[in-house]
Amino acid sequence: MSYEVFLDVLFVRNLFMDYLLIRIVNRLMKRKVSVAAGLAGSALASLLVCLWLVLPVGGGAVRFLFQAAAAAVLVQAGCRPRGWAEFFRASLLLWGMSMAAAGVWQFFLPFFRGREEKLFLIFGAAAVLLPFGGAGLYRKLRSRTAHTYEVTLWAGGKCKGTKGLYDTGNCLRDGGKPVSVVEEKLLRELLAGEEDLEKRHPHYIPFRTVGRSGGVLLVLTLDALTICGAQKEVTVKNPAVAVSREAFSGEFGIILNPGLID
Repeated sequence: MSYEVFLDVLFVRNLFMDYLLIRIVNRLMKRKVSVAAGLAGSALASLLVCLWLVLPVGGGAVRFLFQAAAAAVLVQAGCRPRGWAEFFRASLLLWGMSMAAAGVWQFFLPFFRGREEKLFLIFGAAAVLLPFGGAGLYRKLRSRTAHTYEVTLWAGGKCKGTKGLYDTGNCLRDGGKPVSVVEEKLLRELLAGEEDLEKRHPHYIPFRTVGRSGGVLLVLTLDALTICGAQKEVTVKNPAVAVSREAFSGEFGIILNPGLID
């Protein structure tokens, strides 16, 4: 069985796909490389693939060498890595994205028999848009994770664990002391069995929120509060916490005051 291959079509297709892949790699590595550099690397890589088809050489080893050379040229010219570490990282990302792209292409190809060019255009548009949407989603999730902490509240020899939300909008202070806000249910469970709550120094402080009228919040003093994050762990002795009668949305049981962490 023989196949007829149009080198000009193959060159343009490879050029286009290599350029999209190198854009995704640069996006993931947060590298700013010019369009000209990306196109130059893609053109050289595509040219090597075409040379492999034209030259009278064969065999799996030769094919592998040409593919490896094309990938190396694409990474070097299209990513401009600084040192071997970045080169290998970009190469791994390129390999992974190529495998993923090939898998998606093979999955959808049976649905576009005779309309491969349409699939090619759809695939190209998705490859352009997904890195930006994916990067935005990644930043959003990372930002949320970076502002989430594992928190342990201590009182009377007991402890309760919950997730804490770092909220720059929480500016509550009690005589200069930062105040975090805890769900009432969580505090009831922690302080259950304590007969003398006077040692918790209960008192009220005023508060005001955006778009709503102000009021007062009951403030108690606990024995300790531990905040565990990815980078550090903070233990606060005798922390002041305000009681929220409204349940928080999501998985959080405490809204942390930035003054406890910063």
